[in-house]
Amino acid sequence: MCTRARGAAAALRLRYRVQVPDRDLRRKLTPDYGLGCKRPSVSSTYLQTFMRPHVHLVTDPIERITEAGVRTADGTDRPADVLVLATGFRMSSDPEKYRRIPVRGRDGSDLATSYAIDRLRSYESVSMPGLPSIP
Repeated sequence: MCTRARGAAAALRLRYRVQVPDRDLRRKLTPDYGLGCKRPSVSSTYLQTFMRPHVHLVTDPIERITEAGVRTADGTDRPADVLVLATGFRMSSDPEKYRRIPVRGRDGSDLATSYAIDRLRSYESVSMPGLPSIP
C-alpha cells in the first residue's frame, strides 16, 4: 500500500473512532476490505446516525419477511415500514445469480431471464427495460 493510501486509511480509522466510540458497534460498521475497493460513503452524518438511541444496527441473518417486517434467525420480529434491497457491488450478468434471489419487474419480468435471453442492455447505463433501476 502506498504512503498516500496508508494515510487515507489511517484518517478513516480515526474518523470512525471519533464518530463511533462504541468499539463493538464500530467493528460492525468498519468495512473488511481495503480503501478504494468499493465506493466509500461520503456522508458526514452516516456513522453518527448509529449513535442515536432509537437506531439499532442488526447484523443477524434474516429468517423470513413477515407481514409486519422481518424475523431474524434468533426469532426476533422487527417491525419495518420499508425494506430496501441493497445488492451492493456484486452485480453480475450471470443469470444463475438472480435465480437464487429473483429481481422482478412490475410486469412480472425477471432479471435472470432477461440476462439469459438478451444479455446486457440498458438505457444510458442507468436502467434495465421493464425492471427496477439497478445502478
